[in-house]
Amino acid sequence: MQRVAVMMVVGALSVVACGGDDDGGGDSAAVTPADVDTCLTDAGFEVTREADMSDAQVLNDEMKELLGLDEVLTFDRVDGFGLGTVQFFLDGDAAQEGLEGVESIRTDEVEIGRVGLAVYDYLGDDPAAAVETVEGCLEG
Repeated sequence: MQRVAVMMVVGALSVVACGGDDDGGGDSAAVTPADVDTCLTDAGFEVTREADMSDAQVLNDEMKELLGLDEVLTFDRVDGFGLGTVQFFLDGDAAQEGLEGVESIRTDEVEIGRVGLAVYDYLGDDPAAAVETVEGCLEG
């Protein structure tokens, strides 16, 4: 329960408001953050990894350990309005709690889902195409 409360804060700080539809998701890690970075970049998104973020934008190691979080990346559309995050978790329980935390503060305009150990959110132009792209990148 503590993780869910903290995840609500993380979700609120991630980008904007988070929410949408849960597509379920399994517990296997399909791809790495580097794989998703490359895939999203190739699909026309600008991606920012934690290594390129300021300290104020990145959770400290203690908080990440509490949440079971491995890495977070953000992405935004190059050809229009759209932004989102992908949060990579260390195990399926942490990913499910992360999804539930983000769902608890979501809005109807924001798409959310889980694929394996990753939870994503997206707000912007052409959400159906963006979700298809993000899920495709997460599935490998």
